[in-house]
Amino acid sequence: MERADTALREPMAIELNLTAFEKVARSYGWVSNEDIAKALGVSERQVSRVRKGKGRPGTAFIAGLLAAAEEVGFRRLFRIVPASHPIGRE
Repeated sequence: MERADTALREPMAIELNLTAFEKVARSYGWVSNEDIAKALGVSERQVSRVRKGKGRPGTAFIAGLLAAAEEVGFRRLFRIVPASHPIGRE
């Protein structure tokens, strides 16, 4: 297998799949940003920014969500996108 030239690869980022996340949140009874923040162990401000598409999830948000909803899995909850990709765009 050929190794990709990582020196020329665009930086990547992790983005929340908001549609899947909202379904999961409802199924767990997480109605408000406060509910979600408590379940994930992050601030309400971080939850609000991510849900509004104003910021990408940080490591604490990602780890908290994966721990709270581990059976859902990373690939359903998140996408890997180029770092230059506009936040919140499908």
